[in-house]
Amino acid sequence: MADQAGVRGGRLVAATTVIGSSRDVHGEPPSQNPQRLTVAGRCADRQQRPRARRRSRLGEATAALLRAVSFAALVVTAVGAWPPDAGAQSATQSDGAEASFQFNPEESVVTVPVDVNGKRRLFMVDTGAGVSAFDELFRDQLGSPLRSVRLRTPDGGVEERDLFHVPRARAGGLPLSGIGEVLCVDHRIFRVASGSDFYGTLGMDFLRDRVVRLDFDRGEVGFLNRVPEDSGAPVVLDMARYSRWPPTVVLGVAGIGDHAFIVDTGDTSNGAIEARLLARLLANGDAVHVDTGTAEYLGRSRIERTLRLRGEVALGGFRHKGLTFSEAAHNVLGLGYLSRYLVTFDFRGRRMYLKRGKRFDDPCRYDLSGAELWRPSCVAIRAVAKGSAADAAGLRAGDVLEEVDGRAASSLTLRQTYGLACATAGKHVLKIRRGHEVRSIVLVLSDPPVVAPSAPAEAQ
Repeated sequence: MADQAGVRGGRLVAATTVIGSSRDVHGEPPSQNPQRLTVAGRCADRQQRPRARRRSRLGEATAALLRAVSFAALVVTAVGAWPPDAGAQSATQSDGAEASFQFNPEESVVTVPVDVNGKRRLFMVDTGAGVSAFDELFRDQLGSPLRSVRLRTPDGGVEERDLFHVPRARAGGLPLSGIGEVLCVDHRIFRVASGSDFYGTLGMDFLRDRVVRLDFDRGEVGFLNRVPEDSGAPVVLDMARYSRWPPTVVLGVAGIGDHAFIVDTGDTSNGAIEARLLARLLANGDAVHVDTGTAEYLGRSRIERTLRLRGEVALGGFRHKGLTFSEAAHNVLGLGYLSRYLVTFDFRGRRMYLKRGKRFDDPCRYDLSGAELWRPSCVAIRAVAKGSAADAAGLRAGDVLEEVDGRAASSLTLRQTYGLACATAGKHVLKIRRGHEVRSIVLVLSDPPVVAPSAPAEAQ
């Protein structure tokens, strides 16, 4: 399940809505899939010693790992009352910057290092999340629950979650003390699906009064004092549509017109379109179904369609044609789209600035293989679509991918693996491990028509 600008192994999205609060929390039991348990076990057996500690944690918590839990976008509209308001990355200071951090642009999420009571971990930067969250790794540092809230997920489900006091934490020199309450969420499914080792989420309760720049060409996220003069074309951010600050923009989509889209850096794809609008696009021939994959939500997984738009989408004077979007309950503009630009968010000034990046003209290519990948601790096949190229080649769910065209899968991010094995037509030689057997498989991919993005001359 991949597009070239925002490759993903299943869509990491859970736009949830706070619909009230309660005293008791009634959680759902985690769903356990024996086949996935086997995959995690196989991967753990293949680990090398330098990472033994991390892999051991994954092995001890395999059952919890397999919960279909998602958090990539906590879009919060509160009906109940709400109170007022490590890695290898390093922080640097530059002109006009409070702090800047390096991230790997070949991974599918944007992360920054956060020090929590002296322990440094990566946190995902998520503009679609109204509330920040800490991984269960920090549960003993959060104290007793303050209260609970009910969260509505995009698939219509409702989850109840506890809220906690914020522990002593800093992102570089920026304290998290301005955040009122946080969620405690098991992030392991996100680490597995994205291949990125992050343990928390910085949402709009931390970002809402800041200027934030995402530079995908340099792999840098900056927290700035002001908007630089060369930031590009301004786009109005509506911060009032939802009461917990997730920003929205008006995106023009050929076939359905202008609609509000949540800007969500926690969505690893191009984004999503409401099911009713996608139905109109399909009925009018303005979109074609190209893929079906797994979306991870709070407490459950859901199979979603991915459609390729025949026409253009327009934002800030820029236009792209032939992009892929998934179906959901909310319109979302994700990181796959944003990574084509140098993006500057001025949340105080209610503006987002877009400037062409090196990926601007990348053609939109979706998954050709029908193999869904994830990374419990090594790259494995999570699912295989019936009748797909992966199915014809004999790949099965549970296979561990060891090499792609002679390159060790362990040396590649999931995005890079998709780029090699899933988004390039031709024959690809894979070395996989199935149980105790290692075998070579030839994956033959056919190249569908590719539509290149376009932009008018006046766009910056």
